[in-house]
Amino acid sequence: SVNSNLTFLSGALPPQVGKSTTYKLKFSLTNSSNDFSNGLLTASIPLISGGFVSSSVNSAEAQNVMFDPSSGKLTWNVGSLPANTGRFLQPRTMDFQITLNPSASQVGQSVNLTTNVQFSAKDLFTGQSVSTKTDDISTSDVQGTNGYSNGQVVP
Repeated sequence: SVNSNLTFLSGALPPQVGKSTTYKLKFSLTNSSNDFSNGLLTASIPLISGGFVSSSVNSAEAQNVMFDPSSGKLTWNVGSLPANTGRFLQPRTMDFQITLNPSASQVGQSVNLTTNVQFSAKDLFTGQSVSTKTDDISTSDVQGTNGYSNGQVVP
């Protein structure tokens, strides 16, 4: 499974037109079945003002992450994901920062920070391809900040 956690790091909260807000997004992968190979997590990061901060990827995964700024595609080459990852082994995690500089057209809306998050791999026991998707992640998904306008951009 793919889990995500979005936390507020700095800037305006709720997001505000003309001001930057920086978030930390963490993806966690768990595997309760067979060993997987060729694991790949992809996500689209909308071409928003600010965007993906490439230097912020955690050091354990930095060499496995690519970001194409022209298309907004994030690719995490996970490779192998052993059985029982997240149960008997620590979940496989990757985190990075996203900066948002909202525009006036986004006032009253929560802003998607990632869309189309998908994980795919090959099950080494069955030989079958496996894949899963997770929900889009938006400014309304920030953890631990109850009552901040549901992540909606303010003027």
